[in-house]
Amino acid sequence: MRVLHDGQPFTASSISATVAMASMTHGSTSAEISDLGAGTYGLRDVELSMPGEWRLSLFAENGETLKIRDTAALVLDVP
Repeated sequence: MRVLHDGQPFTASSISATVAMASMTHGSTSAEISDLGAGTYGLRDVELSMPGEWRLSLFAENGETLKIRDTAALVLDVP
């Protein structure tokens, strides 16, 4: 995923993400994140156990006053 602020790559000192199935109430799972540089971050070891709409929630901060929260809905056909 690419994180931008005012159109520029956002370099986070702290970033975390969770995924949860939107139609279920069984909680969320943390995603491991790797910094690929230039505001690009990779998610890995995310288990999407069934088909349907999954919600990705992101929290990033740069160690100063700027904090970013964003949510994206992903519709995935998981076998």
